[in-house]
Amino acid sequence: MREYYQGDKGENARKEKKAVSLTNLIANLKELKLEFYVNTKNEPVVFLPDSPFEKYWPAVHDRVASYICTVYYDLSEGGHIKPSDFTALLYLLKEECYKGGRRLTEIESPEAEKEPIIQALLCYLNRYDSFEGMTATLLNKLSEQEIARKITGFENFPVLTNIFSRRLNRLKPVLRGLGIEADIWHEEDGSHCKVKRMSDFRVESDAFTRQSSGIASVAIPIKGKDFHPTDGSDEKARFDDINDEMLCCDGKMCESNDVIPQNDLKPNSKIGGME
Repeated sequence: MREYYQGDKGENARKEKKAVSLTNLIANLKELKLEFYVNTKNEPVVFLPDSPFEKYWPAVHDRVASYICTVYYDLSEGGHIKPSDFTALLYLLKEECYKGGRRLTEIESPEAEKEPIIQALLCYLNRYDSFEGMTATLLNKLSEQEIARKITGFENFPVLTNIFSRRLNRLKPVLRGLGIEADIWHEEDGSHCKVKRMSDFRVESDAFTRQSSGIASVAIPIKGKDFHPTDGSDEKARFDDINDEMLCCDGKMCESNDVIPQNDLKPNSKIGGME
């Protein structure tokens, strides 16, 4: 007769699950440095310090629920929150957020306005609806002079693709608030990303075409060829070119390196082809 293995029958064969109250669960979450508050729209928000990229989540989001279930599982040594307790847990989380007070959202933070990646994406998406492709390609497009000259603090713009990718991932919550959906992933040939306008994205028609006040003017050497003829208001006679031939006071041609005394010039003399 075949015998089946029935497992260890010792004292460690089966551990009884510990009962963890919901209030104790909230207290343990605070010990894990979770923060609870409401944003300027009075929406409950939970800060998850161990989250790899996005750290600020709505209290009702599945990301918060999965995190809390994991903590509860560890505290209870294998237990699970009953579905009937989730409603009570949600109200407890919201109450903690209301007690935590109101904070500025990331979009309203002064630092968001200074972030060059945000400025560059806003400028780019004012002209184009979306971009999808290699992350390095997007980085090159955002670094072009036409966009770079409009960005404050462009000297802090990342030049390496991996740094750009990490910063873009961290900025996704802020970009969503500005009407930009961003996603990034990796394939065999490298990092890929997608950015596109959302329905609440506000297009500024002159954001891409507006000229910066810091552009240097272009020098155009005209050498006086378009000057009007001299008149009595001119203090000195003007020359098109110092090497041009000139007529002396006696009407004869002079070489350009000859010096004509100012007192020898006659009112009707022709100088450099001008009367």
